[in-house]
Amino acid sequence: MIAGCARESLFDEALYLFIELQVSGLCPAETTMMSIISVVSDLGLLSVAKKIHGYAIRNEFSLDSRLGAALIDMYSKCGSIYSALQLFENIPNKNVGHWTSMIVGFSVHGCAEASLHLFAQMQKCGVKPNYVTFIGVLSACSHGGLVGQGIKHFNLMKRYNIEPRIQHYGCLVDLLGRSGMVKEAKMVIDNMPMEPAAVIWSILLAVGTNLNLTAQFRKLR
Repeated sequence: MIAGCARESLFDEALYLFIELQVSGLCPAETTMMSIISVVSDLGLLSVAKKIHGYAIRNEFSLDSRLGAALIDMYSKCGSIYSALQLFENIPNKNVGHWTSMIVGFSVHGCAEASLHLFAQMQKCGVKPNYVTFIGVLSACSHGGLVGQGIKHFNLMKRYNIEPRIQHYGCLVDLLGRSGMVKEAKMVIDNMPMEPAAVIWSILLAVGTNLNLTAQFRKLR
């Protein structure tokens, strides 16, 4: 029921059912916890997030699993990157999910250098990144205006046998466009192995409009 409410964005109902579950004395399964964490993340309620985290600890849920990564993501979406980092640092056996949630969290909060530093630490620890990890890294580079780092990390995906997806290309186009490199961004679009979706062109047009690059766009016709 809680999962169903979460899927249908019935957040108040999901929270009510979770409270009823606690009152009944029953201990929820990890899947139920994942659902309620998703609800709290969407609501962005930090006070509730802390209660859910505390509940997970009191009931001895393992944070080494995907639950820990979800809690890190929850804190980030609730606006507390500090709480997310505290939790991340207190998880002894970190997997790719934990690292990725924290890297993405830093990126969303505009902490580009912290995101890249954490990615470097992840590599040193021998944890293999996945395609979501690279979305976080490239997004961080885009928000931080780090063109060289962005191109470097985009090319780094090949080392891990990760084929760039449209999200990665979107980040690269956004990065180049924000830096005024419209011609280079257009070249990326032209050389994409897949058909560029409307969102890719929207990204380029948006950054061009924001930076008043109308003249450069005319030259691309």
